[in-house]
Amino acid sequence: MFCPNCGNNVEDGATKCSNCGKELYSSINSQKQADNNISDISEIIVDSREQSIAVLGSGYLSNMLRGGGLKKGFGILTDKRFYFKGKCFTKSAGHHKVVKEECTVDLENITATVFTYAGRFWLLLLSIISFVCWFAIIPTLYSFEQIFVSMLCFSPFILGFLIAYILTKKTFYEVYFEGGSICIDSSKYGGVKEVRNFNKVLHQAKDRLK
Repeated sequence: MFCPNCGNNVEDGATKCSNCGKELYSSINSQKQADNNISDISEIIVDSREQSIAVLGSGYLSNMLRGGGLKKGFGILTDKRFYFKGKCFTKSAGHHKVVKEECTVDLENITATVFTYAGRFWLLLLSIISFVCWFAIIPTLYSFEQIFVSMLCFSPFILGFLIAYILTKKTFYEVYFEGGSICIDSSKYGGVKEVRNFNKVLHQAKDRLK
């Protein structure tokens, strides 16, 4: 790595030039951001004759093309290939781990697409148990005041567990191809409905290749 101020050769990871003393931290970060960004989708499209027919994460793509950096990831579907760049998930020991990927896949090599519904079901179970416990003690109560007080005691648990379950529930969309897969959280890409539309266009494009 070279100092942008004096041109001195400095060690990778250095925060200050040993020759002129210029701070290098911001320069290193800027270079890393530049390496991860693209200014035009033609930089990743293999064949200039390909026609883009759908985009997954268009907001993230637009932000990056404006110079704002790549916050999540995006997928571009053409009539020949599927391109993805950015953050996605990989499965490890039953859990989803965030990774960074950049891949180019021919449509004919895509083997399947899968929607996986994941959530902390034990939160839903605790909500049901709390409701059953509250419902079970109602016959032992003899006044409206007692029922009201018991409801105040149990409702935070019932609603709390239920809301927590809803907030942690995720729908993962995974594109399988020869040699690997790309997995994303649908809620970060416009929701399940938008991702389903992208999935529909993907399979229509595969059908046209046959």
